[in-house]
Amino acid sequence: MEKVPSNWKFYIDKGGTFTDILGINGQGEIFVHKILSQLEKKEDPTIVGIKDILSFIPSKKNNIKEIRIGTTIGTNALLERKGAKTAFLVTEGFADLLEIGYQQRPDIFDLHIKKHEQLYDQVVEVKERIYADGSIHIPLNKEDILNKLSALEKMGIESLSVALLHSLKNPKHELEVAELAKTFNFKNISLSHFFPVPKIVPRGDTTTVDAYLSPIIKKYGQSLEKYFQGTSLFFMQSNGGLVKTDSSSGAGSVLSGPVGGIVGAVSIGKKLGLNKIIGFDMGGTSTDVFHFAGEFENSYEKILSGIRICTPMLDINTLAAGGGSIIRFADRRLQVGPESAGAFPGPSSYGWEGPLAITDCNLLLGRIIPDFFPKTFGKDRKGVLNKKVVKNNFEDLAQKVNKSLEDPTLKKDIFKLAEAYLEVANQNMALGLKKITTERGIDLKDHVLVSYGGAGGQHACDVADLLSIGKILAHPQSSVLSSYGLLQASISKKTKKVINKIFNDFESSALETIYRELEKDITNFMANQGVLKERIKYIRKIFLRFEDTFSVMELPYSPDKSILKDFNKLHLKEFGFSPANASVVIDSLLVEGLEIKETGEMSESFTSIKDLDRFKGEIAGHKVFWRGKWYQCPITPMEKFLTGKKENGPLILASSTTIIFVTPNWEITKLSGGEFLLEKKSRQIKKIISSPEHADPLYLELFNNRFRSIAERMGVALQKNALSINIKERLDYSCAIFDDKGELISNAPHIPVHLGSIAECIKSVITKFRGKMKEGDSYLHNDPYTGGTHLPDLTVVTPLFLDNKNNPAYYLASRGHHADIGGKHPGSMPMDAKSILEEGVLFKGFKIVGEGIFKESKLLKLLLEGPYPARNPKANMADLKAQISANHLGIKELKLLIEEYGEKTVEAYSQHIQKNAADSVKSIISTIKKSSVEVPMDNGSNIKLSIFQEDEKLHIDFSGTSPERQDIYNTPFAVTKAAIFYVIRCLIGRNIPLNSGCFRHLEINIPEKSLLAPTFPLPVAAGNVETSQIIVDALLAALGIQAASQGSMNNLLMGNNNFQYYETICG
Repeated sequence: MEKVPSNWKFYIDKGGTFTDILGINGQGEIFVHKILSQLEKKEDPTIVGIKDILSFIPSKKNNIKEIRIGTTIGTNALLERKGAKTAFLVTEGFADLLEIGYQQRPDIFDLHIKKHEQLYDQVVEVKERIYADGSIHIPLNKEDILNKLSALEKMGIESLSVALLHSLKNPKHELEVAELAKTFNFKNISLSHFFPVPKIVPRGDTTTVDAYLSPIIKKYGQSLEKYFQGTSLFFMQSNGGLVKTDSSSGAGSVLSGPVGGIVGAVSIGKKLGLNKIIGFDMGGTSTDVFHFAGEFENSYEKILSGIRICTPMLDINTLAAGGGSIIRFADRRLQVGPESAGAFPGPSSYGWEGPLAITDCNLLLGRIIPDFFPKTFGKDRKGVLNKKVVKNNFEDLAQKVNKSLEDPTLKKDIFKLAEAYLEVANQNMALGLKKITTERGIDLKDHVLVSYGGAGGQHACDVADLLSIGKILAHPQSSVLSSYGLLQASISKKTKKVINKIFNDFESSALETIYRELEKDITNFMANQGVLKERIKYIRKIFLRFEDTFSVMELPYSPDKSILKDFNKLHLKEFGFSPANASVVIDSLLVEGLEIKETGEMSESFTSIKDLDRFKGEIAGHKVFWRGKWYQCPITPMEKFLTGKKENGPLILASSTTIIFVTPNWEITKLSGGEFLLEKKSRQIKKIISSPEHADPLYLELFNNRFRSIAERMGVALQKNALSINIKERLDYSCAIFDDKGELISNAPHIPVHLGSIAECIKSVITKFRGKMKEGDSYLHNDPYTGGTHLPDLTVVTPLFLDNKNNPAYYLASRGHHADIGGKHPGSMPMDAKSILEEGVLFKGFKIVGEGIFKESKLLKLLLEGPYPARNPKANMADLKAQISANHLGIKELKLLIEEYGEKTVEAYSQHIQKNAADSVKSIISTIKKSSVEVPMDNGSNIKLSIFQEDEKLHIDFSGTSPERQDIYNTPFAVTKAAIFYVIRCLIGRNIPLNSGCFRHLEINIPEKSLLAPTFPLPVAAGNVETSQIIVDALLAALGIQAASQGSMNNLLMGNNNFQYYETICG
């Protein structure tokens, strides 16, 4: 037998379902293997997979030179709460810090929120205190902490998370705690000052994640080191770099698996000279997407399983769409995900009685071939994917869908139905990709989609069509590209130092000193990884922000002042403005050390060690279903496809690990390196929908998602471009789309009190300016007696005109809470107001933009006139411009939708989704029992409420509610309507369209001149934030679905003529 070369290297991506392995021998030959991550004998798939390859090419264990691993072990331990037994040590008085967190509700409509389980088993309060300037107020009580550490050890605590206040300014106490803890038998001690995050909550979260996961990661690494003695073992970190086992960390490992795919995708793109890439990694449970334009994009914060992690990581966005995404028919709409069938029971085709999923759709339509999946399915776990079960389940689903249709011509057979679900899934993924690209001003037309992951090849062409991307790159080993990325990765380290000083107060020499200190730390770290200093590339970054803002921008460091120009230019591009005369702050400095890799020859030919004889040549006679009809679609082995050959779709290219479906409107070429380049043959044509006057369940879902996406994009633009903390940080804003009558079509669920209330504002503007509106106009409104809530909530309304139409076809609106709009006291919510005029400036549909001209001088005059003028009109101006800009983005997106589907179809479905919402509300009315309730308020007023059914409508009657008052607790009708909207949506408990249809089967009665129908000029400031809470409490009580809360938002206002801040603490 020929002697087998030594010095094997293995690159392993250990995922939740499959473990992918690349093995390279000393001659550069590459072998690929894919096995289940959960083996019957509970063996380690890494060891089993390596042994499989070595047994295929006989060798010895000691011939292995290097193993690199990307793993979801840390992520899975976090999700399943199976980390180390951890204690959280925090400054005395802050024991509940992480449990309280930021009080963000993951779902604002969920009445039974289940709080994420905390990672720590015990909390220890440390007797110490350091002030914000770093000075010690209370020295560390060492005797006390020693006693507490001893108690923790006896409890079996394995790992410590130490997060003391202001440790970034002065880490003395954290270091002292660590030294004391080393005298005990804790496996790990994580200190928060090693994670340079200015805010204690995210820093504490990150430190605790590190403490919770580090022992798990290191234990796994040590077990492999013991088995493969003498082998260099490296783990992929979330930042895309490799480290040895003893340097791996829990906080740095959470994206260890997917970042390998980014590195792999970028490396094959770079090899072909491609510098603008969209990564599309579609797996079984989810889809990971990323953007690359010449350099890796970084993120410094990610929320995973309710825990905020703040460490340098490659910017990956995860979408809840994968091969296992469950499909269902609910509320007369075809819905996909976000729930997944998982690895078990998996999709129906797995043979384990699982639900129908996207994988089943592809199987039914011929886009995946059962013979090319591992034979691990069925009750005996030795079978192939079961197409018969899938077909039977689709027959049942089609019967249910078709039975619901009003128009029998819209009936679908099982194949059209399966493709309709794929269309929903593809649109969901395309909308997710737009969030990281077009929402950031990135034009996708000159980008290439790099497709990988087990399911990516079946969806890439259709997703690229939706994004108007004309080229797709697919590697022959796309489904194991994360392992390939490990091969391309380098050892690296990032280190950061928080500065928080004005840029102009720093000399470049002082910055140089700090950078050299950071580089010294990196040099020492890299030496421990076996990398010499001369083989390290140092990259300096600087993070800047404007004073009194929180939006930090990352830039390459330059020692000259030109960096300020670069910062202003980048800020203008990203946020649409640069504050005049504002000081620039150095938030932090960062240095990345990157190993300079040696280049060597390596084969681009991959050999699978299993199923080599699956098929020898092209398989004819296969058919696929695409866009409503069947096509002949040959199946060709990837290795048999000739280099340089160009072939039109439909075509399926297959290997033992990867399937690529080339649709009929695309063509494919095999490049010299073995990669496949797909290019679009035909341009996108307008989609014609027959009978748009009748609702198709497919297009109900598609249009619901598209309308909501436009409202959400408007919100993103508003947040980015706004100047104030209220909008940019507190997210106190909402954006929405309305039809020609002012009825709500879609409202992104930003703020509950804005839900449904903006429609009253739109109708008021329409009534006042009917027949007078022109293209390019925008109107400003906050009048609480005609659709407003309270004065700080300023609404900008912009009409959309279509060609040759005299009246608007749609309206776009954005509402934002302004920190101050005048009034007796800063914050525009004076507790002692007796008149609305004491609460601030009142706008009743002021034309803020006329035919494209912003009426700045007239607006400024209105803001400053009167007895109680606005205190910061420049901030008002900036936020209002951001609101106008958001509306115009909505107009642009809505016109693109009309261009795509046609005016008649878009208008029809804007009405269909309102009816769909109405039907959803109607479906629960019969379950609501007649009831009444009276809820007292602290001020002596009462909210009286009766609920009953009559004529298929739910009557909500507030007769008997207290009369209007001479104080600020009066509540405008729009606020009451929003409270009703919110409770009804909570009661339904399903994801339904948020639009005016929700009110069609509701009859609301509010007595005139009551607390809920105040008259001018009575004040209303607290109606929006206090009385509204009581209304919700009353509704929930009457419906008998939840006990009342405290009935207050706990408003906090502070400020003066130069500074205003407003917060709702709630809880």
